[in-house]
Amino acid sequence: DLTTIELAIIELLFLNGLRVSEVLQINAHNITNNGSIIIKGLKGSLNRLVTPSKYMFFWLDFKKNNLSIPAYINRFYLYRLFIKKGLFISPANHSKKMVTHSFRHQFVSNLLNSGQTTAEIQRFLGHKSINSTLHYVAKIKNEKRLD
Repeated sequence: DLTTIELAIIELLFLNGLRVSEVLQINAHNITNNGSIIIKGLKGSLNRLVTPSKYMFFWLDFKKNNLSIPAYINRFYLYRLFIKKGLFISPANHSKKMVTHSFRHQFVSNLLNSGQTTAEIQRFLGHKSINSTLHYVAKIKNEKRLD
């Protein structure tokens, strides 16, 4: 019962480890003619190019019709949606749920498990500073030790 735009957003978050704020900034001008999306780096991140999978045609129509993310879809809306649908992580060593950042966290975990180097993870996340990436890596490795 999720809408197409909600599914398209979730796909980008899951496949690319994007921040919710980065996805919410997407407009028609960020979408290339082949359906890739230019993600404007926020919070000191670099710009990067991501490619949707199942929802590429949604984003191409989004571009064709010169659309932007509807105003009602904001970080609070997505937070409530993710909680309702069970799309969050409850780390063993934390009392709080990781909700809007859970896709990014899982993305880094998947990259680590597939043998990616910290420098490669830094590039995927768009971090300017390796220290930001090291923060994620250390957090995930610490959680694995506690399992």
